[in-house]
Amino acid sequence: MAGFTIDLVGRVKNFDLPKTQPLIPLYEAVVNSIYAIEERQIKETFEGCIDIKIIRDPQQVANIDGIDNNINEIIGFTIIDNGVGLDENNMRSFLQSDSAYRADKGGKGVGRFSWLKAFQKTEVESIFKEDGIWVKRSFDFSLDNLDIDDRLNEVSDVSDNVTRISLVNYLPVYRKHVNKNAETIAMKLMQHCMMYLMSPKCPQINVLDEERFCLNSMLEEKTKREEKEIDIQIKDQTFKLLNVKIEDASIDGNKLFLYANDRMVKPINLDKEIVDLDKAIYTNKGYFYVGIISGTYLDDNVDTSRTSFDISEDKEDNDISMKDIVECAKEEVENYLSEYLNEVRQRKEERIKKYITDQAPQFGHLLRYMPEEIKKIKPTITDSGLDEELYKIKRKFDVDLKKSSKEIMDKIDVGAESYEEYRAKLEEQFEK
Repeated sequence: MAGFTIDLVGRVKNFDLPKTQPLIPLYEAVVNSIYAIEERQIKETFEGCIDIKIIRDPQQVANIDGIDNNINEIIGFTIIDNGVGLDENNMRSFLQSDSAYRADKGGKGVGRFSWLKAFQKTEVESIFKEDGIWVKRSFDFSLDNLDIDDRLNEVSDVSDNVTRISLVNYLPVYRKHVNKNAETIAMKLMQHCMMYLMSPKCPQINVLDEERFCLNSMLEEKTKREEKEIDIQIKDQTFKLLNVKIEDASIDGNKLFLYANDRMVKPINLDKEIVDLDKAIYTNKGYFYVGIISGTYLDDNVDTSRTSFDISEDKEDNDISMKDIVECAKEEVENYLSEYLNEVRQRKEERIKKYITDQAPQFGHLLRYMPEEIKKIKPTITDSGLDEELYKIKRKFDVDLKKSSKEIMDKIDVGAESYEEYRAKLEEQFEK
């Protein structure tokens, strides 16, 4: 028997796993399988494979008010791989909190604690060769049983390595936030592991439910990627931006994905960052835009749970802020999508001019004097919303006009400007 040398209950209790991110434990298990396959590939040539089986609540959901609710809730996952297996090195790392065993890959040594944060228990079974003999190691990993049976038992009738990690029984606080659609889960996995999937050595990864979804095929069928990444220099740090077009509506918007150690950590909604970009791009062009940002700075500043970065949101001292990263990335995204965005802007300007001419001539002067504010109006805004935005811009125009008039008068009072300078500015004010 073996056990953890830490307070496992306390470690899991303090593990930060937002209830709105219930798939983090699944991501951790899948990435562990990818690492295990990579480790075996160093020693031998073979076809790596990872199967993710979705486990659903067997109890049928009743039909209520004629609504079809019979897609049963997801209560767990089984992840099966043919990687190196839970050998002595990996078992030693498993039993050590914050293990540095895979630090070169960005491993934090804490991912398995997310399993116990979100699930009742984890069942582990691993079969592999030890000194030419097929052996099996199996145990339950839970807070109810802190002793782990790390013994190896000899087995027969085995032809290949196989490791099964079963995440059993979602805890209620996380279970209710899990999307019941298998394809949606496959898409989320694809997004999280996109950098791995682009590698020619990536194993085949399948999500199995009533249907089979191959993540490798989904990546090739649903994405169009630029061959080269763009370098973005921010102070003394270099970031990489990969432009991707995803032809799938489930992405539901244009995103900036911030990656650390080849894994997606933080999504940014670009529809809120770029005025003329929104979901209409899917209707008009058949894709959503995704920009993948990576770099050493992100690798070094991801938190242990991989749900956020230890980076300030706004400028702070000389450190690079999240705002710095997003602003610089936005410039490159707008340049990449310039043809589409220019079309949108032109249609928006024509619409606003027509609306002012036909229905709201009282805002006509704003087209000349407040063009930058006009540009900030979203292209898909309704007519009533447009009227409200124009009124807000007019109020800003009036406030600015009064402020500048006072400044002119104050300078005249103290003799800070010549008569000609005063006259020119006054004429401009009267014109406004």
